[in-house]
Amino acid sequence: MDNDRSDPLDLLDKVACVIRITHIKFNFDPTAHSADALNIRLDRTHEVPVPEWSESLFLPQHSKAAYALEPTRNRTISIQCRFEITPPLPNQTATVRAAGGGILGAIDPTTVQFVNGVSHDTSHLGDQEYVQIPLNHRCFNAITRSDIQWNWSYRCPRTHSWRQMDQSTRHRIYVVLDVPPAPWSQKYTSPLRSCPNAEMANGVSMSTPGMGCRLPARTPQMRPLP
Repeated sequence: MDNDRSDPLDLLDKVACVIRITHIKFNFDPTAHSADALNIRLDRTHEVPVPEWSESLFLPQHSKAAYALEPTRNRTISIQCRFEITPPLPNQTATVRAAGGGILGAIDPTTVQFVNGVSHDTSHLGDQEYVQIPLNHRCFNAITRSDIQWNWSYRCPRTHSWRQMDQSTRHRIYVVLDVPPAPWSQKYTSPLRSCPNAEMANGVSMSTPGMGCRLPARTPQMRPLP
């Protein structure tokens, strides 16, 4: 008889839900640059949109973000993510995490509050549908360009097992030495451009660490961000 009885924990794990990530913001505060990404442009006329990632983007070159090494040194950097859960109950809590991440690191298990099926976070002053998540394992130690991938998983309410999300997220991350000086300004968003023999981000070469191409005082002819 005892062998026919189900383990209560196994029964709880059968309470199914599906969680997906819908958007990611890297530059969630355009007025700051020490705790999130920089304001950047694809070229002279096109800014990198925020959120930088959505479900329709599959390639890293379609989701770009840049960070300044010096002002983020010894600081906590965060991203903001929006999630949805099915079935959409009025109020429930689940857990998400992500493996991989390259220079941005893996994402530790994070508790997410859901209201009517959408993530909800009142800990910051931005859009409360976005959960602010610290990047506790990021590693900025060089001027670089790096394609990264996060493999997301989740744990449903009242369950003990982790399930993989249907979609991983892929991003192209730039790390430059510092916030760019004039004529580039974070106030108006800073261009990223190419210069001969070096990939450029905010006036700093990302091909040769420590060696930057000096931008002309006049407005240059912008080329697409690599």
